[in-house]
Amino acid sequence: MIALSALALPTFMGIATAAGIEWLSGVADSDEIVINRGVLLEAANFGNRNTSTPTVNNVPFQAVDFTSRGRLSKLIGLTYNTGESGKFGGKGIAELFDTIAYRSGADPQTATLTQLKIGSTYVVQFFYYHNSVNRVVTINDGNGNRVSLSESGEPLYATGTFTADSNNQTLTFDANTGSQFLNAYQLRKIIPQAPLILGEVVISEFVASNGSSFQDDNGDSPDWIEIWNATDTVVDLEGWYLTDDPETPTQWPFPSLSLKPDAVLLVLASGEIADDRTNTDGLLHTNFTLDKAGSYLALMKPNDKGGTELAHAYAPYPSPQLRDVAFGLFGNKSPLSMGYLTTPTPGRHNQGPGVKGFVADTKFSPNRGFYDKPINVSITSATDEALIRYTTDGSIPTLENGQDYLEDSGIRIERTTIVRASAFKEGFHPTNTDTHTFLFVNDIVEQPARPDGFPTTWTGWDYAMEDNEAHLALIAGTPNLAPAEAKAVVADALRDLPALSLTMPVSNWFSPSSGIYHNTEGRGMGWERACSAEYFFAGENPSERGFQMDCGVRIQGFTSRAPSRLSLIHI
Repeated sequence: MIALSALALPTFMGIATAAGIEWLSGVADSDEIVINRGVLLEAANFGNRNTSTPTVNNVPFQAVDFTSRGRLSKLIGLTYNTGESGKFGGKGIAELFDTIAYRSGADPQTATLTQLKIGSTYVVQFFYYHNSVNRVVTINDGNGNRVSLSESGEPLYATGTFTADSNNQTLTFDANTGSQFLNAYQLRKIIPQAPLILGEVVISEFVASNGSSFQDDNGDSPDWIEIWNATDTVVDLEGWYLTDDPETPTQWPFPSLSLKPDAVLLVLASGEIADDRTNTDGLLHTNFTLDKAGSYLALMKPNDKGGTELAHAYAPYPSPQLRDVAFGLFGNKSPLSMGYLTTPTPGRHNQGPGVKGFVADTKFSPNRGFYDKPINVSITSATDEALIRYTTDGSIPTLENGQDYLEDSGIRIERTTIVRASAFKEGFHPTNTDTHTFLFVNDIVEQPARPDGFPTTWTGWDYAMEDNEAHLALIAGTPNLAPAEAKAVVADALRDLPALSLTMPVSNWFSPSSGIYHNTEGRGMGWERACSAEYFFAGENPSERGFQMDCGVRIQGFTSRAPSRLSLIHI
C-alpha cells in the first residue's frame, strides 16, 4: 500500500516529499484493486441509463448518468456529455468497465474534491477502459504530480494518496485525443492505523529484471532492493550488509544511516559502487547485481559477538524473475505472505495483493488453420489444477464470462469457429488470452445472410457469400458454372490465400453507440478497438507460419467510409 504518512526517507535519496498526490497505477485485474479501507465518501460508476450499481470488494458504487444531469457530490466540476455501455463483460470489478462516460473537446477539464478536512489523509481512485489502444488520460494535481493511464486493451486504475492541506483538492483531466473518457471513481478518508510491527528489518521487495519500474537520475534502470524497518524503534544500519552469496555475508555494507520505524529505503543493485557506497545520483548502489534466473538474497545484521547474523533472506528466490515484476512480502497481518508483486512500489510500502506465481500459458492442439473435417481441440496449461475458461463468441474469457474447458471431451469443432482461452488458479496471476481461428472453407462459401448473434442494424449490413448465380460464376472465373461448382472453385481458392482473422466482441464491431462498423466515419484513437489479429496460411510450410498479436483496429479510408460502400465477410 502507499504509506499513509510521510515516509521517513533519507534526504540524500532525492525522492520528492512535497505536498501533493502520490499516484500508483496498473492493470485492474482483481476486485482487491478497489480499496475498502477507511471511510467511503463517494463511489460512482459512470455511463448512461444502463449503468449498473455494483458492489466491488465491499464498496458500493452508485450509477451516475451525466447525460441525465447526474452529478457527483464530492468531485465537483467533472462533466461528460455522452455515455456508452456494453464495453466490458463480467462481474465484480469488470462491471466498473462495462459503461463509460465521455465528453468531446480537446480542452482539459478541471474538477475539485471538496469538503476535505485539513490534515486528514485521503485515497482517490479512478478506473479507465475504452476497449481501444494507445488512448491516454492524464490526471494532474496541480503540484506537478500526475498519472497517465495509457490503454493497451486492458482495464486500468489509478490510486492517489494525499494529505489535505486545504478543504479542496484540484484535479485536471487531459487526454491525448479530442475526447475524454472515464469509467468510475471513488474517494475515501483513511483512518490512521498503527504500522505493522514484525520486530525486524526486512527486505520488503526487490526487482531482479528491471525495465521501467524505476529509473535513476541518469535514465538507467538498474535492479533494486527495498529495505523496510518493520520495528517500532529507529535502527542504525551501520554494521548491516546485503549479499547475494551465502558464503560472503558481508558482501556490501550499509553506510551509517538511521532508518525510522515503518520507513523504507531503496538500494540499487547496479554493481556500481563508490567509496561512500553512493553513485553520482546520490542513491545507494550495491557492488553486485541480481540474477533474474533465481538466486540468494539476504540482509545481515550485527550480532553481540562482533560478527553478523541473518536478519532476513530469500534463500533462494524463485526462477524466473519477470521483467518489471517485484518479489517480496505482502499482506496486512503477521505473518506476511511472500510472492510476486505485479505492481512494484520502489521507495513506498508494498501495494497488495501479491500472487504465488503465474499460470503457465495455454497451448492449443491442433493450432489455428484451415480444416476440412471436424476436429477435437484440446487446451492445456502446464500449471497443475489450473482452470481453463474459453469463449467462442469473440469475447474475452474470465471467471465470470465463458465456459469451463473439460479436459476429457475437449472442444468439438465442426464449422468455422474462433476459440479464445485463458487459464486461472486461485492465488496465481492468470494467463493472457490466447486466440485461435479454425477455418472451414466449405462452411465459408455457404455463409448465411443472418448468422446468429450478428445484428442487422448497421447501414449496409451484408454477411452472406454472394448468392447471385451469375455473379458467383464470374467470381469463380467461368461464367457457365453452376452455383455448387462455382462455390467449390472459391473454396479451393481460399486455401491458396493467407487468412487474416480479427477477433473482438461483436459489440465492438456493430454496437450502435460504439461499434466501428456502425459508426464508419468515426476517426482517430477514439474509434480504435483492441482486438486479436491472426495471419496464417493453409498447410504447414515452415516459412509461412504467420503470426498472432494483440493490437488495435479502426476503420480506414476517406470516401470508402460511406456506409453504402461497406462489405464484410463474416468468419
